[in-house]
Amino acid sequence: MRRLYVICYDIADRRRLARVAKVMEGFGERVQESLFECQMDEGSLRTMQHAVASIWTLMQTMTLLPAMRKDVAAIQVDGVKPAPGNAAPVWKFL
Repeated sequence: MRRLYVICYDIADRRRLARVAKVMEGFGERVQESLFECQMDEGSLRTMQHAVASIWTLMQTMTLLPAMRKDVAAIQVDGVKPAPGNAAPVWKFL
């Protein structure tokens, strides 16, 4: 069963940051520089974690926040989703 994950990470090294972002873009939608929304099943989640682990070091952190189906329905979005490259804000309340 697919479920929504909000995934954020903190990576100081710009090269690693770019490599992780490239992997993450294959699994979900980039919301901010280091924040993604991903609809994944358990297999995709494990694949993503394995792909990121090959880039990772112990000094970085990644947080995965699973959303329950009832919670997804309660997400409020205020604003218009910006086109790529546009810095217009979009607010999402979970």
